[in-house]
Amino acid sequence: MASARRTRSGNGRRQTLLGALLVVVLLGIAVLLATQHSDRGAAVGGTTPEPPPRVPVEEVTPPEPPAEEEKADEEPPPAEEPAPDAQAPRLIGVSVEEAKRLLDQAGMKYREDPRGAAPHRSIPRGSVIWQNPGPSEIVSPGATVTVRLSLGPPVEVPMGMEGRQYEEARAELERLGLRATRRDEHRTGVRPGTVVRLQPSHGSEVAAGSTVTLYVAQPLALVVPNVIGMSEAEARRALEAAGFQVADFVNRRHHGQIPAGMVTNTDPAPETAAEGGSAVMLAVSLGPDPAPIAHTGRLVVQAADARAGDLHFCLYRPDDADFEPLWSRLTPGGEWHLELPPGEYHLAAYTSHAETAGPAQWQRSVAIRAGKTTKAVFGLGAAGSGRRPQSGTERQGG
Repeated sequence: MASARRTRSGNGRRQTLLGALLVVVLLGIAVLLATQHSDRGAAVGGTTPEPPPRVPVEEVTPPEPPAEEEKADEEPPPAEEPAPDAQAPRLIGVSVEEAKRLLDQAGMKYREDPRGAAPHRSIPRGSVIWQNPGPSEIVSPGATVTVRLSLGPPVEVPMGMEGRQYEEARAELERLGLRATRRDEHRTGVRPGTVVRLQPSHGSEVAAGSTVTLYVAQPLALVVPNVIGMSEAEARRALEAAGFQVADFVNRRHHGQIPAGMVTNTDPAPETAAEGGSAVMLAVSLGPDPAPIAHTGRLVVQAADARAGDLHFCLYRPDDADFEPLWSRLTPGGEWHLELPPGEYHLAAYTSHAETAGPAQWQRSVAIRAGKTTKAVFGLGAAGSGRRPQSGTERQGG
């Protein structure tokens, strides 16, 4: 019994000691952990600061834009007051001096239209016919007003200047208060000195004292090139290139020095002046005369000084249905020697002078014989007599 009690008593003391030992161990672990935590805090920066207390943040709401009514109620900042506007004075019809005075009085500037003055039917020369800005138009102070002045009543360029001689047309223009200046133009088929056009053209209205240019016809004087010694084809090309025509009729005759087919002469003569576009007749060699017996006949055409008008000659064969002239000439007079093959020919002459009995035409049959000379003479009576031209033929020996 006693032994059992001792056993239980011993067991109880052992349990108490084990419990105390366990408490001690736990306290040691706690101290060790606390020491390690303290050392870690010191290594970082000493004692660990306490976090600051949290301050509650209030939400800030942006202010709403003011309403339209509020903006309208706001007064704008005071602005500088503009200078008062002015009215442009009326300048139409006033002189230059008066226009400048009115503009200076209104505090404005004067300027003339760069287009220059212009004619006006009612406003006198030197007065204002147009202004910009217009009369009573609102303008800013100090504005510039542009004006256009009058050249006085216009003058109409008369009709009928074309076709007149220059001196006559110039006198007519000067009578109307205009000036005339002359410019020559090369024209064919127009009488020299005739006005062919003008600028400004007839019917135009210009200021008094303006200049009208009269263009006057003048023949184009050209020099006949020297084609002697050329072939007929080469001579034709040279004459046409120089501004001439080549007559259909070619005067072919024997020549002792120039080979056959080469040009021996021209009419008009080489290196003389002639009107551009006029016809030049060629004389072409048939080569040396192969025999003393002539195989051609000679026609001599003589025309007295017409005085009452030019004569127009035409020579053609009667069997030619087209009446193509073998030779033609427009001349107041002269003498021509033509070498022609034997045969029958018609020689016609015309005149269109007003003092003769209307357009006159007459022709004469001409017989050409080998080695013979036939002469045809044409002439007019006294100028203004109204007589028809006289003609005649005669045949002479070779």
